Amino acid sequence: SARLQARELAIHLGFGGFAVTLIAAAIAKVARYIVAHSPSGEIVLDELQQGPKSGIQVTAHAIASDTTQSARATLQQIRSRAELDANVASLRDMMDELKVISQPSGDTTLIMKRWHQP
Repeated sequence: SARLQARELAIHLGFGGFAVTLIAAAIAKVARYIVAHSPSGEIVLDELQQGPKSGIQVTAHAIASDTTQSARATLQQIRSRAELDANVASLRDMMDELKVISQPSGDTTLIMKRWHQP
């Protein structure tokens, strides 16, 4: 799972136990959002290096459903967006950087970074 892979990568990069837990929790939260609100999606983990800092980048992409814009589909989009907004607020506390990219199609990409300085 992405959560387990993130834990292993974070430990490999030298993150301490609390940071590892926060990274894994952030990924679990995003994964639950994708499963609940998207017909498909993906989570990609990357190792970052910036000068003496190393870090982990999590890119999560939720693909919007192909439903027509009925009143029910619109209501679901509003609920989904409200839940995303609530999740983003808590994710900001877990990660150092967070960027949300929403497409007109309804697809959403979250890019999260957590930095570690030795």
